[in-house]
Amino acid sequence: MNGLSYSRCSSDGSFDYTTVKDILEKWSTVQPEKEAFVGYDVDGNRTSITSRRLYETSVAFSKFVTKSGLTKGKCVVFCTKNSIQMLQAMFGVQIAGGIPIFTSCSMVDGSDVIDLVVDSNSTLLVIDEADGLLSSCLYDKIVNSTSGNNIKQVKNLITIENSVMKNTSAETGDTLTIDLALTLYSGIKLPELFPEDISVYFNTSGSTGKPKLVGHTHISWHNSTHTICNLMDVKSRSRYFCDRPFGWSVGSPRIYLASGATRVFADTDLFLKGGNTDRLADIVRRERCSHVYMPGYLVADMVARPDLAPNFTTVHSIKCAGERISVRHRELLGLFCRKLVIWYGSTEVAGVAAFSSPQPELYLPGIIGTPLPGFEIKLVDGGGNVIHQGQTGELCVRSVHRFVEYRCMPEKFSQAVDPANWCHTGDMCHMNADGNFIMEGRKSDVMSIGTVKVFPYEIEKVFLACTGAAEVAVVPVPDIRLYECACACVIPKQGTNMTVNDVFEFCDGAWKPDAIMKPRHVILFNQFPNNDSGKTDRKLLAQEARKQLGLE
Repeated sequence: MNGLSYSRCSSDGSFDYTTVKDILEKWSTVQPEKEAFVGYDVDGNRTSITSRRLYETSVAFSKFVTKSGLTKGKCVVFCTKNSIQMLQAMFGVQIAGGIPIFTSCSMVDGSDVIDLVVDSNSTLLVIDEADGLLSSCLYDKIVNSTSGNNIKQVKNLITIENSVMKNTSAETGDTLTIDLALTLYSGIKLPELFPEDISVYFNTSGSTGKPKLVGHTHISWHNSTHTICNLMDVKSRSRYFCDRPFGWSVGSPRIYLASGATRVFADTDLFLKGGNTDRLADIVRRERCSHVYMPGYLVADMVARPDLAPNFTTVHSIKCAGERISVRHRELLGLFCRKLVIWYGSTEVAGVAAFSSPQPELYLPGIIGTPLPGFEIKLVDGGGNVIHQGQTGELCVRSVHRFVEYRCMPEKFSQAVDPANWCHTGDMCHMNADGNFIMEGRKSDVMSIGTVKVFPYEIEKVFLACTGAAEVAVVPVPDIRLYECACACVIPKQGTNMTVNDVFEFCDGAWKPDAIMKPRHVILFNQFPNNDSGKTDRKLLAQEARKQLGLE
């Protein structure tokens, strides 16, 4: 469509009409003794599991939960950290026909976990035995509750540690090892699975209100991964490092399912909190990783430590995703990897677009590239009409790989997926003449300054020329006349003595005096608040800005 913001890429034919169980069984046959997953805990201890062992123990766990009363189509809440045992339990639940839902516990009393259990009508909860305080709180709330059926609906609370499974709330009170379950429950019949059964619910961050449970089938869960594996040159012999939680779309074990490549992982909190850059580099070196997933906070850590580059000599490709890229990403190319892949996707539609080039200067801020095979992309205005190239509009995606439902939220699904099967992402982009799409921000991030709609990026990109700024995030704060105005939140570069006045002087030189986008306020930060995925939490940052400026 000449001149319009539309692009498509035909499917490359990589599609498996199958189930998770069948895929696990395939790799257990094709490469039985190959390491499927390698994990490192916070103390640096290494564990691993082969393809054959993973399949056999997952089947054992599936029979354990089937015997405990799990039936096909029922939800199972997981509150666990990345571990081999979590994989066995997660795959086991899927083989038994259950649908995993993943969460983490933020409240001391575990009430947030209980809320999810209640909302999802789950009858089974899986937690880490190692988290003794949480398991005790949840046990008291579930087993000893007198508050009615809302909590008593949980008939089974299973804790996992090493290879031991404990069903602490069932009448039987089973405690046994995975190996014993292999023999003890060999006669239990498992349900028949179909490729279009829902196999997982990914829990969204809830940035738009109440968290949504995004349902994917067996085929949509991993099939789009073939395209990114092809782009990154991932083969079954590859070794892929990713520290993201198994319960997140980008961290799910889909690379292993799609390619058979070994997944190397670590405790998620290890690198998110910072200060462990050397350990990451050591894991990559020890495991001879060929591919690495690197979120923004790890990119920042690595480009600040070029001395660690020798640890990455085996790395062919680095994949960056999950947030808008900046110019610092291009510093990875040639130093930490031979190929840099910028990947764009969402929980609802998986991997949608990607960009890669041997020329660092082509990695423009916000670039997400072109559609992956099997995807269509268009940009639309507020009326749903396709806009011309160069204009900014909402990115919409159409593909067979998209999610199938928001659990128990049909009205939300109808808002996200229109009658023509286009999924509206809420991401605002423009399309360049060369066919590449450029991310400008979230629809919800738009500021209204004197009725003019302004994206934070339009202001942030100007600060690329501010040599003393390490990172800049622009957030809206209240203004008595304009409704909102821009506040520049700045993290100075280490070793500089940047002041607020220095930033205002830069702004005076960059914008005309009456420019509506010129920041009215400047605040210096040592670091920005992050959400659970390591991205800058713009809502919290805006709250802190309003507090410091006395504009609450």
